[in-house]
Amino acid sequence: MSALYRPDVARLIIVGEAPPPARFFYTGDSLFFRFTRQAFATLLPEIERHDAGWFLALFRALGGWRIDVCDAPQRATKGGSDDISHCLDRFAERCPRNAKTTKPSSSSRPSACCRHCRRRFGSK
Repeated sequence: MSALYRPDVARLIIVGEAPPPARFFYTGDSLFFRFTRQAFATLLPEIERHDAGWFLALFRALGGWRIDVCDAPQRATKGGSDDISHCLDRFAERCPRNAKTTKPSSSSRPSACCRHCRRRFGSK
């Protein structure tokens, strides 16, 4: 479903571990969606007057895209991050190839987000 909301040019890519089993960012009913919307509302208070579909359209128009390392929902563990290392190779295939680092002086580097994920979560 996230591919339907992928902007032509992604300016902000939010990478999650895995979609939750029952809720999803792009259906507008997950905690991640709620907190992302709240963060945007601090800058654009009018967001609160609109529904989830309106915010998702705005998020896409601004170049925002949410993607998960794992395609399939993972069962959450209490109090910590899940082991998602088994998903990294597949994620590397799906990761945007034109990702840029956030440092203004650095040049464009392919798969910067994938390299970061591999360092952060490790790969088998």
